[in-house]
Amino acid sequence: MQIEITNKDVVKKWNKHESVWSIELGGIGPGYEQAIQEFTFDILSYLVKKKVDLESLIDGKEFSELYEHISMLIAKDRGLSGAQYGVAKSTAYQFYRYGYSEMMNKAPKDREILVSKANQPKENK
Repeated sequence: MQIEITNKDVVKKWNKHESVWSIELGGIGPGYEQAIQEFTFDILSYLVKKKVDLESLIDGKEFSELYEHISMLIAKDRGLSGAQYGVAKSTAYQFYRYGYSEMMNKAPKDREILVSKANQPKENK
């Protein structure tokens, strides 16, 4: 299946609690996987909303703001391990840098999964 959707549009779908395709990252079980996916899409949402220039993260301010945001997400105590946080951050950065569609279209077909943030509270907008 070819996926053609922008980062901005996949984030909109995610935040509206719609199902989106992703890449299975944990492989251990649905609860473990859900936690990783939620963190991945939370970071991607931030990157898209702030229009973060990944090349300029070294400049200090953008990196500090991104680090602060990720720290705030971690403080929600989702019970993730360091490995889960690491794979989620890496995947979010790659979705953002290369584009959601490009990454999904390159993913091994046997690792494609449908995910949603259905168990997270809806945002007021």
